[in-house]
Amino acid sequence: MFKTILVAVDVDDPASAPAAIAAGEELAHCCGARLILCTVAGTGGAGFEECWTTIAARGAVDQARVRLAALADTVRGVPVTVEVAGGPVASALVETARRTEADLILISAHAPGLADLLFESDDVRVARRAPCSVLVMRADLPAPVAMAQAAAATAV
Repeated sequence: MFKTILVAVDVDDPASAPAAIAAGEELAHCCGARLILCTVAGTGGAGFEECWTTIAARGAVDQARVRLAALADTVRGVPVTVEVAGGPVASALVETARRTEADLILISAHAPGLADLLFESDDVRVARRAPCSVLVMRADLPAPVAMAQAAAATAV
């Protein structure tokens, strides 16, 4: 079904990463897919090179790569690579999915709030522009494969 699953990870929000990575890992196991853990460093509107020209900013990208690699080390049984993209979050994720030929993007969403009524969230932007399927996972709900397994177990 899926061969390459891109999991969007916010390394600055450690609480959201484990659920997204676990869901991606479960799906990859089921599909025989590889995982790409991707984080976005920098949210400016200019190109990546223009946003990240200072030594300190390059250090931030390197630090994000190290933190993402540490998270990748927790994945078992499926091939996993890491990508650090730059620029606005949604555009960077869509471009990374296109470049890596991902056929699924898994992105976490938060419970909707007032800002979501006024502004389009990153997960909505990704879903609208992605070159592949997008699974928007609520961080406060069980992982999709666990939900399917629980439903199958009770439907005997």
